[in-house]
Amino acid sequence: MDKQEIAVRELLDEWVSRVGQKDAEGVAALYHPTAQFWGTLATHVRDEPVEVLDYFQQFLDRHRIGASIGNLRLRFHGDLCLSAGHYIFRWQDKPEADEIKARTRFTFVFGQAEGEWTILQHHSSAWVLSGF
Repeated sequence: MDKQEIAVRELLDEWVSRVGQKDAEGVAALYHPTAQFWGTLATHVRDEPVEVLDYFQQFLDRHRIGASIGNLRLRFHGDLCLSAGHYIFRWQDKPEADEIKARTRFTFVFGQAEGEWTILQHHSSAWVLSGF
């Protein structure tokens, strides 16, 4: 792995960690101020930092939420990195409730801003299996 790939993977690991900590402000801080974000449960694209924060405040308002990334693919194009893969979210609606598991697919576009990798664009959608 080269330095760029290590840095992007570390950023994704940080995203997963902050989701698991229910740290909405920390997750939102990983997005560039001009990022576009369409979350798994969102009804619209969010392109303002306050909207990204609002999404994560609502999304992370669950009991024992966590995420894990699988099937990650990265493609570098200069100072941009395109990624695709899936993650599995696990949570409980209440402490005594059964665990809910949701498999979702994602694309991220990462870019460098002032020497640091940041999220420029992120789309996530529920993975509904089809006939092929």
